[in-house]
Amino acid sequence: MLSDVFGNLRLDVFPTVGMVFFLVAFVAIGWRTMRAPGREMDDDARIPLRESDSMGSKGE
Repeated sequence: MLSDVFGNLRLDVFPTVGMVFFLVAFVAIGWRTMRAPGREMDDDARIPLRESDSMGSKGE
């Protein structure tokens, strides 16, 4: 009985839906990255180099 239920399910749809979600997210992230202003990208590139007290540095 259980094998009949699972045998009739259309499980081939799930990989396709997952790939579509991945593709939409990839295109959205790529679009956002390419359309960002240069000033904003420069600021984002310097994030690892900034010293911030809000991060809580250890040893000080």
